[in-house]
Amino acid sequence: MEKEKITSGEVKGELVSRNLRDIIDRLRKPVGEQEKKEIIANFFRAIENALEAKGIFIEEDIGEIYKDIFQHAGGLLVRREAIDRVVDLLFLGKGIKISGQEHGGGNSAVVSDEGIKIAMAEGQTDPGIISLMFLSKNNLQIEDCPADPLRPNRQFCRRTTGEISKDNLKYLIFRIPKQYFPQDEVLPEEEEDRFIFRGIDFREFKKSA
Repeated sequence: MEKEKITSGEVKGELVSRNLRDIIDRLRKPVGEQEKKEIIANFFRAIENALEAKGIFIEEDIGEIYKDIFQHAGGLLVRREAIDRVVDLLFLGKGIKISGQEHGGGNSAVVSDEGIKIAMAEGQTDPGIISLMFLSKNNLQIEDCPADPLRPNRQFCRRTTGEISKDNLKYLIFRIPKQYFPQDEVLPEEEEDRFIFRGIDFREFKKSA
């Protein structure tokens, strides 16, 4: 029986993913504030370098990314996702399986100011890092959430079922508390902010690829 050939790109992706997951595992353990800051800074630099090696760049100008997101809002959903699953999607191409039936209140939201607030507040995350995925609706089953008079913002939520692929991922936003972010990468205009936002426009990357 012929063995399946493994490419150098797959090996490199596996090594990158493993390294990033090791950092995430350290972050999930009880650690002091200083160690937590070092781990998060280490993670951000590691994922930034790994993406740049693929020709993908994390952008500082979140305003421009959000502007583009809202221009395509009708074709997108937003979902907060655990960072290790994002890492495996980016570097291993491992799809993220989700089921709307497991989340009566919704597991994604429409792209609007309120929808993004909901996604930011709910869903999977890791200590110190929030990752928001903005996804195309292709190949995903999407249902409205049942109305709830006690939660009027449910109108912005969606129950989504399917497997999120790299083709679905159009934008990615990271939110990190400023005290954990690498100090030398904080912009002057961010000095008074509580959080640092960085993002990726995968649509722009694909246009230039």
